[in-house]
Amino acid sequence: KAEAERLAAEKAEAERLDAESLEAERLAAETLAAEKAEADKKETDCACADLGAEAEADTEPLQLPKQMSGIMTKIGHKSGKWQRRHFELVPSSHRLVYAKKAGGKAKGHVQLGQGSRVEGVQAGAEVERAALKNKAIVHGTVMPHTFLVSDCDTQRVYYMTCATAYEQKLWIASIRALL
Repeated sequence: KAEAERLAAEKAEAERLDAESLEAERLAAETLAAEKAEADKKETDCACADLGAEAEADTEPLQLPKQMSGIMTKIGHKSGKWQRRHFELVPSSHRLVYAKKAGGKAKGHVQLGQGSRVEGVQAGAEVERAALKNKAIVHGTVMPHTFLVSDCDTQRVYYMTCATAYEQKLWIASIRALL
């Protein structure tokens, strides 16, 4: 009987330690996620930060910046996966250029002009097949603060996700101003 009680006590102690370990891992993951979100927010060098990006998009008048650039997440044409990229709107060439990081080599661009489409996308919506080279690949649905823009030459559809609704509206308005 004493042996059974000892084994039960050891089992209870092991379960308690496992629960504490899981809680510590959960807290560490939450802390890491919060730190990453804060770092992402700081890294986002969108010109809208100078315009009070924290303001509510519907209550503040939208003032377009002279230079529009910043971090957004786009869906990969080949992989179908969401990828963080640095974007810059280049009015002189009517292009939205993207690179892995600010000042990095351009990975691609969206040619803007007559025939381009720019619009907000409802969170949870399905990705249009025109956004993907391999039509069978779709990784998830659209996230909040997402918009789409189509290339006027290729009609390829690009999905971009911003950190805030205000940034989303600012990007859409800035791109539409070039069309």
